[in-house]
Amino acid sequence: MKIISEHTHNPNIEIVILQGEMTGYSAIYLQEYFYECLDGGKNYFVIDLKYLKKIDGLGINVLCNAKSRGIHVGLLNVSHEIKCMLAISGNENLFKIYNETHSDKVVSMFEKDIKPGKVKTKNSSKMRRYSRIDTCFQAEFSYNPTHKDIISCRANILNLSEGGILADNIMAFSAETKKLVYSPEIDGCGLDEIKFKINEASNFIKSKGKCVGVFKTNEKLSAGIRFKGIRPDYKKKIRDYVNHAIWSK
Repeated sequence: MKIISEHTHNPNIEIVILQGEMTGYSAIYLQEYFYECLDGGKNYFVIDLKYLKKIDGLGINVLCNAKSRGIHVGLLNVSHEIKCMLAISGNENLFKIYNETHSDKVVSMFEKDIKPGKVKTKNSSKMRRYSRIDTCFQAEFSYNPTHKDIISCRANILNLSEGGILADNIMAFSAETKKLVYSPEIDGCGLDEIKFKINEASNFIKSKGKCVGVFKTNEKLSAGIRFKGIRPDYKKKIRDYVNHAIWSK
């Protein structure tokens, strides 16, 4: 990943343009860049994601960690996929996302948002961060959009945290007719049950959930799903699995 820093009319604010993929080592590279900026007294950034081709769970964690370290971040040109990943990790309210595309205007808007009294006090319920790893598990879930026919789905879990999953290649079927449902209306729906295994020897982890965003890639349907009311022991099992996977890298 390439990091391009541009000065603005405000010497305290930098525009950071990310090019390539913010995954694995590249995500850590961005984290080190932020730490160096902090050491130099810089902590106001507008991050332009227009040229970012891919981001993984570690990349999301790096952005969240920057906020927790006292860095003020505004996001520009954020794709639907990244918004979805922020939502399922519980961090959709952590960042100010600007729809304006002109960088000078965005910087002016960012200036107003970071004025004393406008920077929001940290709220642990809104800023809770979950570590996230890429996976290749299979999952099943169901929902009832019309209260008439239950829709059953199978999917692959692209990444996992104790807060939710990113489900990919979703196949939806009518529970009544067993027929394939094309373009299922799942966005915003509550899910009756999500179940998956983190390894072959484990029991199923089950939880209710909510779809917080959908997107299509090469005609494959993906969805960000947030857990709701997941049992504490299931949550701990996921957390232990994720932390072990991170430290084993």
